[in-house]
Amino acid sequence: MLVHLLVLWAFAVVQPTLSVLADSVDFFFPLRHVEGLLLVVTIISLALLPPALMWLVALLADRGRPERRWRVHLAFVALLSAMYGAYLARRAGLGLPLTLVSIALVGWGFTTLYRRWQPARSILSVLAPAPVVFLVAFLAFTNASHLVTGGEPEVAAGQAADAVPVVVWVLDEFPVASILDPDEQLDRARFPNFARLAADSTWYRNTLSAAWTTFEAVPALLTGKWQTTGNLPIVSDHPENIFTLLRDDYDEHVIESFTRLCPLETCPNRASAASRVLSLVSALSLTYATVAGPKVVERRLPNPGNTWRAVITALNPKAEIDAESFETADLRLFPGPQFEAFLDTIRPRAGNDRPPFYFLHSSLPHSPHNHLPNGKLYRNHSKDQLGLTVANDAWANDVGATIAGWQRHLLQTQFVDRLLGELIDRLERDGLYDDALLVVVADHGANFLPGSNRRRPFAGNLSDIAMVPLFVKAPGQTRGRTVDAPLSTIDVLPTIADELGMDLPWEVDGQPARSAVRDRTRRLRQLDARGDFLPLDLAVLERQRRQLLELKHGYFGAGAQPPGLFGIGPARRLQGQPLRQAARGEEVEGDLDVRDSDELGKVDFDSPFLPALVRGRFETDEDVASVAVALNGVVRGSGYLYGATGEFEVMVDPAGFREGENDLEVLAVTTAASGRVLLHPIADD
Repeated sequence: MLVHLLVLWAFAVVQPTLSVLADSVDFFFPLRHVEGLLLVVTIISLALLPPALMWLVALLADRGRPERRWRVHLAFVALLSAMYGAYLARRAGLGLPLTLVSIALVGWGFTTLYRRWQPARSILSVLAPAPVVFLVAFLAFTNASHLVTGGEPEVAAGQAADAVPVVVWVLDEFPVASILDPDEQLDRARFPNFARLAADSTWYRNTLSAAWTTFEAVPALLTGKWQTTGNLPIVSDHPENIFTLLRDDYDEHVIESFTRLCPLETCPNRASAASRVLSLVSALSLTYATVAGPKVVERRLPNPGNTWRAVITALNPKAEIDAESFETADLRLFPGPQFEAFLDTIRPRAGNDRPPFYFLHSSLPHSPHNHLPNGKLYRNHSKDQLGLTVANDAWANDVGATIAGWQRHLLQTQFVDRLLGELIDRLERDGLYDDALLVVVADHGANFLPGSNRRRPFAGNLSDIAMVPLFVKAPGQTRGRTVDAPLSTIDVLPTIADELGMDLPWEVDGQPARSAVRDRTRRLRQLDARGDFLPLDLAVLERQRRQLLELKHGYFGAGAQPPGLFGIGPARRLQGQPLRQAARGEEVEGDLDVRDSDELGKVDFDSPFLPALVRGRFETDEDVASVAVALNGVVRGSGYLYGATGEFEVMVDPAGFREGENDLEVLAVTTAASGRVLLHPIADD
């Protein structure tokens, strides 16, 4: 009986879960410090303990009545068979009704067969090696093997001739075009703190990301080396990195969001082995729910690798987040509190202590896009977004949905700008700013083209993916300058070493910025999705960026020019206009459904949440492609209807909210032959 339970559990739970982990080892283990023997024991326990407990329960139910033990055993067989039915339904892409049918049929059908037909039980006995095969395949033949066998090799540290404070902030999924105006200058009105930093630093306007994914791009940035696929973003695979380089001369304060290149000696893990394992088990059980549950479950959850507690908290945008109560692996879900935790590590220099090195890799302005410029959340942290397919991370062939996604990215980027101002203020207050080496850079960009993958590079989106911000404020620098010669993010580490007067004790592929900008023989390239190097042509990238900025300016304007980022679509010119002054058309009939409209009756300015995303559906037979949203009698947002479904997601300017009750009106938008935009009241059927 035990063998049969082990086999059923292996097929229903172990193999589906490990199949996801094989492609997502990066998410689960590095930041939880579950590796080596602890990892092996945890994975083996996952395969053995639950079915062993089921067998023990059935054994205890015996009490001299074998038929009772058999019935309990059959109940567990039915449960595991039903779970396998759910997994098969998910693999087949079935909807919820057919998934429920599959669960019932497989659970009942196999249990009946198992009970009545001896060969069915014999087949399970023959499959007894399956759990071992699944475990060995995962631990020995996937990237998890790096965690089983990898250690923390000792490497030489550098010696700084000028040990000044160092601050490095790595941002995520941030194309440089997001902060540029149509003339390829910093948009100072919308991003004043990036302009503030640029006034004191060197802005390398044509910096190119070394890779298109975080798990290759961040190690490239922190090691100064081109990456190869197959390595994990952990210190055993990248022992020669910025943290080992500075460990002797610096007091390091490190927050990594998706990597663990900082060795335990420098960045000790304070959680016990038991708490780390429990955390991992929670993350694995949540992963199984996304693998075997209906697609809607995965769509409404954040990225894999988080615990149930973190995800449940992340799905409540009104929750107050205590950063100290979450471990690093989960804190990345809450980039605002994570940044506050980073700021709390910054202190004035004391006496003759080693100078500080402050490092943060932040999951901003990375999706999910859910922050207003003032930092308040307008939705939860799920991946669900109109027009963005979760399965392949691709935009739909719908211009309106893609424009709306771009709009939300830009609003979240304004939040990044606000945080940058807080960082500069803190460094100035603590007397660190003038003497510090401050580096602000992004790992890779993102794409906002309809019908294309949001992240994968191809010929038409290379400027979006490859061109990222890089600002380097040298110690004592007070005058800004802009450099257009191309740099790569593999040049960041050599540039830091150069500024500190430090000879690198190992070979790197990058160069210090001062020599890289003079090297006209460099090959510009980026690691692509296949693990090959994609050649980059700066002239092509600059041309693409200019075209991109023309599009951005057409959709959203620039600088202080109205209507700003909250008005998109035909009605954008009406942004901020009282309804009584707007041109009104005839009433339009249709079926209007506004989701969560009750939130407008309880707006609390002290809450971390503001209901600035108005979502719903408007179905009508009239020729209507967009809607406007009036808040308390003033047009505060507009957007497009999504394809044939009539769904909409409209961002509204938070300046239109008032404490407590708010009046909301959704209006249909048309454009007259004269070009005049008309707002139509909706007669809800």
